[in-house]
Amino acid sequence: MENCKACSNTHPCTCPHVDCERHGHCCDCVAFHRDEKGGLPMCFKVAGIEAVEKKA
Repeated sequence: MENCKACSNTHPCTCPHVDCERHGHCCDCVAFHRDEKGGLPMCFKVAGIEAVEKKA
């Protein structure tokens, strides 16, 4: 897992889609999903689900 080189993110990429060209490049990934797909990347969805489960 590599870290994003375009910003100060130092956390490893948690996205399960390791063959994606944006894997590990968080800024590019978020921009792609927000602008091109109108949604959130998988890592945001997983983090949201885990947060909800902790509150339950």
